[in-house]
Amino acid sequence: MPKIKIIVWHTLTGKIVAVGYPTSESEIAFCGEPDRAVLVTEIDEELLEGLHQTHVVDIERKALIKRH
Repeated sequence: MPKIKIIVWHTLTGKIVAVGYPTSESEIAFCGEPDRAVLVTEIDEELLEGLHQTHVVDIERKALIKRH
């Protein structure tokens, strides 16, 4: 399955609140709520639909992990 680059907006506890695509290869700046953060990562394209239900952000590792 092909990999795609995504932007994941999340709470400081790792809950995914939004997912988007970068519009260029330029550095991405995040300007938003103080209780939100952003992660830029690559995933298998098939995981995109429902990602917010199947994964959370591991804050320490700065990576997506599957929910238990």
